Amino acid sequence: MRHSHAEPLSWYLHGGRMDPRAVVLFNHFAELIVPFAYFAPAPVCAAAGLITIVYQGSIWPRKSIVANFLTIILAIPVKR
Repeated sequence: MRHSHAEPLSWYLHGGRMDPRAVVLFNHFAELIVPFAYFAPAPVCAAAGLITIVYQGSIWPRKSIVANFLTIILAIPVKR
């Protein structure tokens, strides 16, 4: 069942048909585990930077657009 949201696209932007458990698992992984990988050797650090950029890009249409943009900018050097 869909809940009523203010925006018509809100349902799709908040996961759509994706399994909510998978979304929560990726969210926890990207926010809690990945930042520690920034201190790992180069290949792991680059993967962590890419995961951060993908995660922040996936939540871009939601709130805190400025914070998401700044996080993406800060994660770009990590990717190298």
